[in-house]
Amino acid sequence: MYARIGRFEVVEGKEKELAEGYKKSLDILRTQKGYRDAILMIDPDGNALSVTLWDSKDYLETPMATETVNKMLPLVSPFQKTKPEFTICEVAVKDRPV
Repeated sequence: MYARIGRFEVVEGKEKELAEGYKKSLDILRTQKGYRDAILMIDPDGNALSVTLWDSKDYLETPMATETVNKMLPLVSPFQKTKPEFTICEVAVKDRPV
């Protein structure tokens, strides 16, 4: 399993709107082959971390996955103070199956 991790800052006072947009974007993600799960975290300073889980690196890196991310961005980008920086990691340990 692989994870795409996005780090960014949230526009001050727009944490709720970001979370709502992220929830809406999950409908788009769920259509993507290999998608497993997602989580959005926001700390008190307005730093956000988005983690999406994928069956394999191949699914995560397909052109279709990139198109899916591009479809999601309009739902969340108005509430992002900074552009997301993405990292891809192999999941070494996971507690429960998705």
